[in-house]
Amino acid sequence: MSIFKNKLFAFSLLLFLFSCNQSKKETSQELNKNINNKITVKKDAKKYSVYYELNLPFEILVNDMVVEKNLEIGMDGPDQINQFIIENGSQKIKIKAIHPYAENGGKIQPQDIPLINERLAIYLKDSTINDSKLQLITALQFPEIEEETPYIEHEWTFDAEVPFKLNGWANSKNLTQMDKEELKKKVIQKFRDLRNLLESGQANSFMKELKNCHNDFYTANYFDNNQIKEYESNLTTFYNEHKEHMILFEDNVAIKIMGDGKVVSLELIGHFQGQGVLTAIDKEQKTLYLNYVMLHIPKNSDELEIVRINSKLTSMDD
Repeated sequence: MSIFKNKLFAFSLLLFLFSCNQSKKETSQELNKNINNKITVKKDAKKYSVYYELNLPFEILVNDMVVEKNLEIGMDGPDQINQFIIENGSQKIKIKAIHPYAENGGKIQPQDIPLINERLAIYLKDSTINDSKLQLITALQFPEIEEETPYIEHEWTFDAEVPFKLNGWANSKNLTQMDKEELKKKVIQKFRDLRNLLESGQANSFMKELKNCHNDFYTANYFDNNQIKEYESNLTTFYNEHKEHMILFEDNVAIKIMGDGKVVSLELIGHFQGQGVLTAIDKEQKTLYLNYVMLHIPKNSDELEIVRINSKLTSMDD
């Protein structure tokens, strides 16, 4: 089984969600009620994106949070990154690119670096200037290498100015200070609970798990109330499609700490290497649902919560 490069949508799911006209769900109404009058259209909207064309396995992290990860094949961007920018100031972006046959001795050659660098950049779309046309913020250039290597990895910084401040993981507990075995048990149990919600078709309950994560997302992307309403209705439909298609993940998983030690995820090992464990396969429709969930423990809490999620839908062949 192989995964096509067809990236239909990342967490925003905008192309999918805003092309659907699903009926309003009760849970969507409840969620909207909680954030009613809190989200308004910003006249000074600024949207940052990372652009890339990577035809080899890679991962992209902004402020030590996974924006995109594909360790099987390459794919193209862009990805909007506002939800990973907590506040104004200096931001970090790290990219790791891996030779597709690294496990069998494949190595990136010095002459490959210019090709990898060709389309890597951070762009800004600012509604207040230049008719909202894209502005180059910084080109992301891997340094030259003198010898072949199985992978390359580099971190850059860029300045971002946004008219918001997100809750995110800034004040979350430092998970590296917890007992490793205790943390592992809590993380696996949380993902079991989340998987069970999706497997049993409880999309409304799963949406409630995303409430705080969504509030940050709406703020970062300047959603108005109508956009929120439509988004949540269609997203609920999307998660309902996971019913009875969730894979089992008890074995072959790895814990990944990120977010400067404040965030954790659970990744698959082997098939779908590096993807989140909340993966669903609809063999009849030849559809793969990938959900990379990042958890944190908020200040004054002892429970893990979803702080960010990257969801996407891809096609499969046999």
